[in-house]
Amino acid sequence: PGASAPQRKFFTAREWRTVGVLADDVIPRDERSGSATDAGVPAYIDFQMSVPETDENARTALRGGLRWMDAESRRRFGVDYH
Repeated sequence: PGASAPQRKFFTAREWRTVGVLADDVIPRDERSGSATDAGVPAYIDFQMSVPETDENARTALRGGLRWMDAESRRRFGVDYH
């Protein structure tokens, strides 16, 4: 990562990749505007999950959801989601 790349506080490298792919699937780049990752969505989610005000249940649910995405993608398509 370059000097301007956001520093992860919550996500592992694998989770970061998965969140980026998922965010860009929801908001892809097109001829008019940038993608979710261009807008910093993964960094924003990472920040929100890292602050003390975020409930531990929300952190657990998010991590579990990301693992489920990979597991379901492997089951259906033979590859991880990201």
